[in-house]
Amino acid sequence: MHRFHASLAIAAALALSACGKPKDTPDAGGPTWYQDVQPLVQAHCQACHVAGGIGPFALGSYEEAKPRAGMMAASVQSRSMPPWMPSDTCSLSGKPAPAYKDSRALTDEEIATLVAWAGAGAPEGDADTQVTVDAGIPTLADASATLEPTEDFTPPADAAGDVYRCFPLGTLPALTDVTALEVIPGVTAEVHHAILYAGKASEVAARDAQDPGLGWPCYGGPDLPSDGMFVGAWAPGTPPTEYPAGTGVRIGSNGYDTFVMQVHYNLANVGGVGRPDRTKVKLRYASGLVSRPAYLVPVTKHNFKIPPGAVNYSASSTDDNPLGLPLYVWGVFPHMHQMGKSISVYDEADSQCLVDIPKWDFHWQQGYMFKQPIEVSPTQKVRLRCSWDNPTDREVTWGENTNDEMCLAFLYLTL
Repeated sequence: MHRFHASLAIAAALALSACGKPKDTPDAGGPTWYQDVQPLVQAHCQACHVAGGIGPFALGSYEEAKPRAGMMAASVQSRSMPPWMPSDTCSLSGKPAPAYKDSRALTDEEIATLVAWAGAGAPEGDADTQVTVDAGIPTLADASATLEPTEDFTPPADAAGDVYRCFPLGTLPALTDVTALEVIPGVTAEVHHAILYAGKASEVAARDAQDPGLGWPCYGGPDLPSDGMFVGAWAPGTPPTEYPAGTGVRIGSNGYDTFVMQVHYNLANVGGVGRPDRTKVKLRYASGLVSRPAYLVPVTKHNFKIPPGAVNYSASSTDDNPLGLPLYVWGVFPHMHQMGKSISVYDEADSQCLVDIPKWDFHWQQGYMFKQPIEVSPTQKVRLRCSWDNPTDREVTWGENTNDEMCLAFLYLTL
């Protein structure tokens, strides 16, 4: 349960309307904190909602959770928490979505448990018989390299609380495959997410020189002439990215000879005043070149023009199979900016959905790896559809800047 999008008052009101007025006496045999709710919170919430975490408050104890029981119930009922964007069913086709690895979504039964607990007055239960789970996030123990900026960076104060910064991380191996990555935030309370790119050293050096201090401001991408090659992404609460066995992102070719890391700092949780941070990334390289090199291939819609004041304006594109050979899609990384409303990736015949995000939230973007790869035939076409709301009085088009928009998804592909 990372970041709540409604105020305490609104969320509590929603919970009371759904659950009824909390009672002074718990229902006999109903869910309690120590026996039923604590293990759910440990498994799904405490990666962020701990002291010093990115969550705006801690949920590490009964005393911390009880006064927020109504808000917790409302947030899980609306499925705004824990943040997990993909729908179980693709809205355009009605087909089931793929089974994703490392899903943070709660089941209907788990949601009912939290709602019932809040509606019963958030009973504590017996601490002597409490049920706990291991909430620890695994680490990448066999990393080949740990990369970091050359010095700490202190995010400047920002009225909106969001700062995006790109950092050069050094040259790449001549040719290798990245098979796993893990991001280690320096200050967990302010590092909201990070994206790793491969770039061209000359372009990275030139861009870095344009801005004083370490790195440069960036939004939506690394802001390089060649765009940069997407390598992986991280958000709080997610385990290290493990690419499927026998696959890896091939790097060190086509002039992409250096790493760039984009870090999104959210300063709302630290009172708007940034703290010195040096976020790191661990990488595991294949011992030899993998048998199935993977490429993060973009599917895009560039030539859209969102009219002023538009509501639910949509655009779509259809891309051919890029090689005309049988391909396997192992994951998808969708991307839009803050006017984004929905995004979906599916095949032209609507027979297979890759991802459908009906309520896009720029603050909770990440990649989604499938439990099983999806085959794309040589003649199959992949479709991308995006929709936006434009509350401004200007036409909005594709671009890197905060006020521009995008319609993009990277597919993790192998032969």
